[in-house]
Amino acid sequence: MMRFIVYLKTSIKTLFAKSPLLDYLSKVIYVTFSRAIYFQKYKKASVVSNSFLFECFRGKMVNDSPLAIYEALLKQDNNNTYTWVLSSSSHPLYSTLQEHSQTNVVLYGSTNYYLAYATHQYWIVNCRIPFCIIKKVGQVFTQCWHGTPLKRIGLDIKGDNNALASQKGTRYLYQIESKMIDYFISPSQYASSCFISSFALRPSQVLELGYPRNDQLVKYRDNFHYINAIKKKLNIAIGIKVILYAPTFRDNIFCNKSNSHILTNPLDSKVFLDCFDERIIFLYRGHYFTSRDKEDSQFIDVSDYDNVNDLLLISDLLITDYSSLFFDYSILNKPSLFFMYDRDTYENETRGFYLNINQQLPGAISSLPSTLANDILHAFNRTSDMSKFNTLYNPHEDGLSADRVINTVVDSGKLTL
Repeated sequence: MMRFIVYLKTSIKTLFAKSPLLDYLSKVIYVTFSRAIYFQKYKKASVVSNSFLFECFRGKMVNDSPLAIYEALLKQDNNNTYTWVLSSSSHPLYSTLQEHSQTNVVLYGSTNYYLAYATHQYWIVNCRIPFCIIKKVGQVFTQCWHGTPLKRIGLDIKGDNNALASQKGTRYLYQIESKMIDYFISPSQYASSCFISSFALRPSQVLELGYPRNDQLVKYRDNFHYINAIKKKLNIAIGIKVILYAPTFRDNIFCNKSNSHILTNPLDSKVFLDCFDERIIFLYRGHYFTSRDKEDSQFIDVSDYDNVNDLLLISDLLITDYSSLFFDYSILNKPSLFFMYDRDTYENETRGFYLNINQQLPGAISSLPSTLANDILHAFNRTSDMSKFNTLYNPHEDGLSADRVINTVVDSGKLTL
């Protein structure tokens, strides 16, 4: 029954997305009524001081900047209480998180989930939250986001090619959300500019302190004991070259039946993989919006591996398309390549870019697997120097970003209750 309801909802979304006015009006009506219900249901629920609520990718993961902030808070001697949002009770960390005496778990979309948002003082998230949620006086909403933008997001998207929403409807929802945000974490002046325009933020809402999630990259980038332990965990031999392929989702390709964006791995072919010998292996990391179109693969699928930093640390080369992951990967001073087989459609109809990708990316762009194969072999024969790139896009990554964010956010929270 629940699967049918989800299917029905997504079918309605895809239908409305074809009519900007209908899509916009449906979203206005939905937000108005759902917020009225939320307010009526939780208006008497008191905000608990020193309580922290963490959400990553709708509860699918426990990682990214919220995890870095959580771990930094645990190191402090305090009386805080913590709650993590998880997607289901079968999540591999469901029991592990609750082993800590100060930590609780709620399931995404449940009654306890909405009650947690109504009662926790600090919200630490890296994704968009349900639009029915209303922030109360005394609550502090910190949006960590999940990467430095290359592809246009939010209000900056010019095309109207989203399978689930029109541009008019999307703009309305982003403006609703931006009004609730107290702090939006940014790693650089470049990213700050993108966030301000895409979320309709005021400059005062942006905390340009570096990404807490990248503290781990700084800490372990030269720790070969840690890196080798990850390889052992994934059954990867120490001397093997590791290539991580991490593409993003396509807004215009959505499957109502699976309730997810579908992405075919165009590199999962014998012709491409035969260009390399057994000394190189490929990992595949799908976006959290996507699901696989087939189960059998010659790639090692690490889409469900919680900590993407571990994957970056063990990889000798990153292949992506329009994902922001290469900005973080550059901290490790290792090469990135860009496989953009559908660039024209993505650039001109789907999203577009903030950067001039022909001049400002830290690696070669290819549109054919054969060209990419040559780029990979050349990249391994070159020495990478990302110092200039990191000066522009990662100037605050010194391993202390989580502490800086905590000091600012918690100090502001002391003034609100």
